Amino acid sequence: MNRSPLLALLAAVLSAGPAISQNVADEEPNRGGEARYEARDPAYALEHLHPAEGYEVSLFASEQDFPIGNPVALAFDSRGRLWVATMPSYPQRLPDEEPDDKIVILEDRDGDGRADHHTVFAQGLHVPTGFELGDGGAYVAQQPNLMFIEDTDGDDVADRYEVILHGFGTEDSHHSISAFTWGPGGALYFQEGVFHHSQVETPYGPVRLVDAGVFRYKPRRFHLEVFVSYPFANPWGHIFDRWGQNFIADASGGSNYFGAPITGNAPYPTKRRRMKVFTSIVRPTSGCEIVSSRHFPDEAQGNFLINNTIGFQGIKQHRVIEEDSGFTSEEVEPLLYSTDINFRPVDLQFGPDGSLYVVDWFNPLIGHMQYSLRDERRDHDHGRIWRVRHGSRLLLDPPEIAGASTPALVRLLESYEDRTRYRVRRELRERPRDEVLAAVEAWLDDVDARELDIRELGAGDDANVSDLEHHRLEALWLYQNLNVVEPELLDRMLDSAEPRARAAATRVARFWRRELDDPLSILAARTEDSFPRTRLEALLGLSYLESEPAALAALKTLDQQTDYYLDYVLGETVDTLEDVWLPALESDREPPLLDTLAPAAADYLLSRLSTRKLERLPAHPLTDRAVLRRADASVERQREALTNLTSGGRGSRFIRETPAMLLAGELAELDQARSADPERFDRIALHLMEQDAPSLLAARGEFEALAGNGARQGTRSAAIAALIVASGDPSPGNVLPRRRTDDRLIDWLRAVDSLPPALRGEAYPAVSSLFDERRGRDRSVLDAAVRTLAGITRDAGRSFARLADLVSDPAIGLAALEGLGQLTAEAPDAWPGGGGEDALTEPVLAALRDAPPRELTSPRYRRIHDLGLRIADRRIDRSGGERGADLREEIVNLGAAIVTLRPVPHQMLFDLEEFTVRAGGPVEITFENSDVMPHNVVVTRPGALEEVGRAADAEAERNPAGAEASGYVPKTPLVLFRTGLVQPGETEVMNFNAPREPGLYPFVCTFPGHWILMKGTMRVVERLDGTAVTRYAAPRLAPDVPQRAFVADWSYEMLETDVSPLDAPPPASDEELESGRRLFLEAGCATCHQLGGAGGEIGPALDDVRERMGALDTLRHILEPSDEVAEDYRTTLVETLDGRFYSGLLVESNDEAVRIRSNPLDPNHVEAIPREEIESLDESSLSPMPSGLLSTLQPSEVQDLIRYVLHSP
Repeated sequence: MNRSPLLALLAAVLSAGPAISQNVADEEPNRGGEARYEARDPAYALEHLHPAEGYEVSLFASEQDFPIGNPVALAFDSRGRLWVATMPSYPQRLPDEEPDDKIVILEDRDGDGRADHHTVFAQGLHVPTGFELGDGGAYVAQQPNLMFIEDTDGDDVADRYEVILHGFGTEDSHHSISAFTWGPGGALYFQEGVFHHSQVETPYGPVRLVDAGVFRYKPRRFHLEVFVSYPFANPWGHIFDRWGQNFIADASGGSNYFGAPITGNAPYPTKRRRMKVFTSIVRPTSGCEIVSSRHFPDEAQGNFLINNTIGFQGIKQHRVIEEDSGFTSEEVEPLLYSTDINFRPVDLQFGPDGSLYVVDWFNPLIGHMQYSLRDERRDHDHGRIWRVRHGSRLLLDPPEIAGASTPALVRLLESYEDRTRYRVRRELRERPRDEVLAAVEAWLDDVDARELDIRELGAGDDANVSDLEHHRLEALWLYQNLNVVEPELLDRMLDSAEPRARAAATRVARFWRRELDDPLSILAARTEDSFPRTRLEALLGLSYLESEPAALAALKTLDQQTDYYLDYVLGETVDTLEDVWLPALESDREPPLLDTLAPAAADYLLSRLSTRKLERLPAHPLTDRAVLRRADASVERQREALTNLTSGGRGSRFIRETPAMLLAGELAELDQARSADPERFDRIALHLMEQDAPSLLAARGEFEALAGNGARQGTRSAAIAALIVASGDPSPGNVLPRRRTDDRLIDWLRAVDSLPPALRGEAYPAVSSLFDERRGRDRSVLDAAVRTLAGITRDAGRSFARLADLVSDPAIGLAALEGLGQLTAEAPDAWPGGGGEDALTEPVLAALRDAPPRELTSPRYRRIHDLGLRIADRRIDRSGGERGADLREEIVNLGAAIVTLRPVPHQMLFDLEEFTVRAGGPVEITFENSDVMPHNVVVTRPGALEEVGRAADAEAERNPAGAEASGYVPKTPLVLFRTGLVQPGETEVMNFNAPREPGLYPFVCTFPGHWILMKGTMRVVERLDGTAVTRYAAPRLAPDVPQRAFVADWSYEMLETDVSPLDAPPPASDEELESGRRLFLEAGCATCHQLGGAGGEIGPALDDVRERMGALDTLRHILEPSDEVAEDYRTTLVETLDGRFYSGLLVESNDEAVRIRSNPLDPNHVEAIPREEIESLDESSLSPMPSGLLSTLQPSEVQDLIRYVLHSP
């Protein structure tokens, strides 16, 4: 073919350039830069490619000579030709245009390293996001189909197009099935991303996958299954190493995973829990490969390569390191990077000559969410294939595959290069099966003979043994490819001297589980293997057997040391098999299942259960002990457990202790635990205080040891409290050694705090005497003693007098004032008669005047401030109002403003409209979100409420992810103070000094759309008068107004399993419908939606909507309301020429004015904006419906709500 002068230039390879960490990111269009087009010239692009030291890069093919615009994936056939899929129709088909995406065959016939011939194998395709060669043709993604395309007449042009699978998700074109690769056992793997809902009909029944995962397809059996169900974003890379271990790359998040742990059984619609990544993160990626080429240097062998397409544009390189049952990695120098912003590497693969071929999508824009689908800057015409080689090493002689004899092909399975063996297996699968079987049997005989020779020569070193075992493993995989089960070879490999071969064979046993006579015995035996990865593969296999024996076999892995991945897979396997082992725990069979398990296994099973499930199990000593150790178990059930374990319950057969002895043991064990929940100490102390003195006295030795030697204060104080109750004597001499350290005295004081009130009162003399004994020494004991004394409310006047005496002590005077504030709040009868408290006036004033302003909101100074107000109020009361007013005004202005704000549920209103603070004074706002949706609190400059609210809406519209990350608070100097985004049932505290300039300062919720209604005023004044309040809190809602705690920030994936059965449920019970009706009101649904003729008219009537939506669709619309907004309910945004903003539902638009309903809760309030005043008129992509409406509901309540919406009469 004729070559242009340009291509002559491209014939020169580019030598290595300097290494950098990323390209010129500030020029990246996807990060706000401008598009540049110089690199439409391949020569320019080549100049900006920088390979690692020693490597070279050259152009193999470009759009200038071949029809490869927008190439996306490549594969090499058995003749060494490079096939590439193109998709210029991406991201979607346009009206009046017929898509003509292609698969093109590129050949380098003269061997100069550059393509010189092409054939269009297939055309007229639409977004072929992935493909792979095999079985005489090509498997091609054609959403919603998987197609098999072949050439039947030998001209390299496809003439048969067959849909072999139908029903893959089509919701998002670049998340559709992709990253095609053959596994070593002959299955075809491909992946899809989030948002997709696949339901594929097969001869074995429908196969379903929602929101990302990996499929595994056996073409000869037409068998499709979900290999991985995991919350990926968009997995676009999958590679197997020499020993069959797989690695999966998630494009959007840049997370790369050691794949095996997430391949366990996950019945639809289960998702595996998130798992750690095995490489450093860079994003977004596309395509991965493992270096296995003798053309590349030794130090590169086994490295994990990953393309990256934004920010750093090139090929990252990680050294893979085996670690425990899995892998980790170390990032090393990038293999290649570009300083051209249009370089978009999307696939890569080693070719037959040992060099690396890289697909360059080439595009100023990448992705389809960041820009309009019709953005004119999208490039649909360009694309390149680059070739990376090492400058000082010889290329490989491409192996003969297509024309080789079958025995010669089988021997090629001894090749070093992974891709050679990959292509050989693919070729052998197309040969006559009997011919291949004969060849592989002869090869195995030869391998056995060579092993005998090696051993006779004494050359059986690890490398030789490993090679021979790998040959046998390749034979085992070849049997898999041919659908021939070979138990004898499998048994041999399961007992191989090479541990990696044993792990690989265990995975084969998993895939052959339906054909093997006793897969349970095979896999159970592997749980005791010395190699942790074999144990991991055994656990994965057991997860598919779905039987109680399989679950119990999995627990055998606890007999050996575990690691991160083993712990992960054991947990996932046991959870998956819960339906087979939990009924066994719940049954009354004899002997109980727990009696037949090793202690570690029994404890592990119980640890996987939720507290509610655990509490429902039959009484058993192990179950009861587990209940006792859950801080969130009910106190009543824990009392029952104590009884069962100690006095005639089922546990008495095994545990002959009093409750006190048992609790002492629990306290000792908790003291030595690696981590300890403070609430567990509180629970143990609670139960100890309920025991009688004789039983506690019987365990005195245990408690004395814990009191003296416990590692944690919670341990020592609980033990001391038990000793006090046992003896009835709270004096420290009774429970502490003669030489008492400060720490031991503090332990005793904390113990006194937990005593019953009467016994606490008896400790008064000992507590009081500490102030004399410890005067002038470490203040920590005296501060603790003040807190304890303030809690002794029996004969409170005595405590008041003692604390009042201590006020003058410089060391603890502030603590004493705080204690008086606490005591007088809890015991109003503590005050002395006849104005005896007046002596405290000056100390209170001095304390408040001298306090650092930032400390005035602290609990200490709040109590002192409250004490001062009580003194002033008592003085006013005694004088009939003639004295004390000035004192009160002074104290009011010395304190902080303490404000508690809450939303009014379902109303988008704060429960306070206004509060007043002193200019420059400290302010603390506690925001308690009692609503069912997220909110924040933002204080703005005077008059800036609307501008800040509009700015928040605009930011949420322009950059949803960034707005959410900032809590929906716009970046503007008009914002003075702010909380974060506070979830339902959660609380956030905001402290600041009020502005020094008096005025009206708005406070507002800037969650999108809320600012219109959810607002109030902080009034700043020069000085407060004496009647002003400094504590602002509206009365809590009446008991009949539900206040729900935050449960979870639910995602679709988290609730999908619970909701999916509701599409075809059994008839709902009256109780379920009533629960759903109540939740429909509590979640605020009825405020905006009608159902059954009742409810608001702000949103669409649900009677109509439910006719066309299923349960999962309903769930998604509730959780993600902005994903799809009906045309009649979209928010209109109006900006006027003078800078005013309006938003709301469009009522009318004509030549004269635009009319919108800006207050969704007031349908009669319509604003008219004259056309001549309008600067811009836009439609928001944000739904007026808030997100987070389900965050206070339990999964069962979500079921009831959706059941009511879909199936109520």
